Amino acid sequence: MKYAKLIKLIFAMSVISAPTVALAEYTVSTLDLSDARALITKGETTATTLKVNVCLAVVDPSGILISFDRMDKAPIGCIDAAIAKARAAALYRLKTSVNMQRVNNDNPALATSPQIAPLGGGVPVSHGDQMVGAVGVSGATNEIEVKIAEKMAAGYGVAAATK
Repeated sequence: MKYAKLIKLIFAMSVISAPTVALAEYTVSTLDLSDARALITKGETTATTLKVNVCLAVVDPSGILISFDRMDKAPIGCIDAAIAKARAAALYRLKTSVNMQRVNNDNPALATSPQIAPLGGGVPVSHGDQMVGAVGVSGATNEIEVKIAEKMAAGYGVAAATK
């Protein structure tokens, strides 16, 4: 009997003095497949208007591919480049053209950073103040790729990230 009371007392004391764990609840917003397809369509429309054939990629916030399209006659080499630009924009939460400027100006060593893709054409996609994915475009001049990617990011009820 003494031991049973002692065990109950020890148990009660451990419950009272045990640290409480606060569980944080959070949600992560991301583009879904229909969002990604709409962004791709916007990019294709813009590319057609500009008379270029490009590869277009859309990734989620962690850089995982959601949707991809290679326009007819787009260079095969632009497949991986478009995906890499989208992934870099998502992972670094930054337009890839910003890193291109940094590499070309005062920080060439930045080009050795993993998955940095220091080329224009990668743009984060935000909804409100939350990044929900990113887009990547490759297969044209840098200026045109940037223009298409920025139109894509701003094209589906979401605004291009301001960074």
